[in-house]
Amino acid sequence: MCTVGLVPSVTITGTTLTTVNFTTDSKGINATDSSPDYIKRTSGTYTVQRSQIQPRPEQQPGGPVPPRCIEPVTGNTGAIYLDFTGAFDVKPVP
Repeated sequence: MCTVGLVPSVTITGTTLTTVNFTTDSKGINATDSSPDYIKRTSGTYTVQRSQIQPRPEQQPGGPVPPRCIEPVTGNTGAIYLDFTGAFDVKPVP
């Protein structure tokens, strides 16, 4: 089972020694008012554990090249990969 997922368009808004805060860009995932709820829920500001941020996975035989990902540094924008093994620890920021 795959436990790593791509978040295609984020901006890192802050970091600590153990966490990373980011916002997602609804335009990057094409969310609109008529989009399904699961797509609209991905738009927002989140906090994750640094250990959940993963490097770009290797290309699977015959598959597409995975998008490049950014370093978790405040101000960076782009894609990140999150590992959801164990507890689902992605917390929306109110």
